[in-house]
Amino acid sequence: MGSLPSLGVLEVLRRSCGEGLPPLERFRAAADSELSGAEPLPGNGYKVTLVRNLIVAVLGELAELHSVRNEGTA
Repeated sequence: MGSLPSLGVLEVLRRSCGEGLPPLERFRAAADSELSGAEPLPGNGYKVTLVRNLIVAVLGELAELHSVRNEGTA
């Protein structure tokens, strides 16, 4: 958790797009994949859940923003 994040989230999202999963499930899968190797320090285990939920929320907001922005161009 102390190092810079990899592009794992983006890669999982790319791979899961063809699986027909709802967006939030894709975002959860991407976050889980990215955090699978997390080794929190004692007393900090809750932070992994916080980061997972933050990743899912931000990706959801970005997807919604992208959708709204593209509605006017269709």
